[in-house]
Amino acid sequence: MRFAKVLACVFLFAAGFACGAAVFVRTQARPLPPLRQCESADACLSDAQVLGLLASVGLRVAPGLMPDIVGRSRECVGIRSPKPEARVDLVFFPRRDIRNLLDVTPADQAVVFGCIALMRDVAEHEGLTRWKIVTNGPGVQEIAYLHFHLMVE
Repeated sequence: MRFAKVLACVFLFAAGFACGAAVFVRTQARPLPPLRQCESADACLSDAQVLGLLASVGLRVAPGLMPDIVGRSRECVGIRSPKPEARVDLVFFPRRDIRNLLDVTPADQAVVFGCIALMRDVAEHEGLTRWKIVTNGPGVQEIAYLHFHLMVE
């Protein structure tokens, strides 16, 4: 009986480890959080890095749980901004974990252009005119995950 409980615990631990590994396998490397108090700002995960990591996992595991989806494709998901900075502010996230434009590689080309194509389709479907596409660089992003704003002032 005791052996069965130990075996069940080992199985549950292994299953949980495998599920966790599957969730985080395609995310970009980020610094590990320290076990003690942070000694410098570079040693800790910033709020933007934590939000970026969560966005990456969420887009891979459950993109349908995102609020106010305005469009989706194989490469990208678009939502209404939870913090709009313009009359219309739609945010588009690639489905690949890319922190910012400086991390884009030739392998990411299809994903980035897929987002641009989705933005064009959504703008046309919503009847938007005089729009602009904005993305922020490192240090300016509220989340450390590449995203584009389709905005109408």
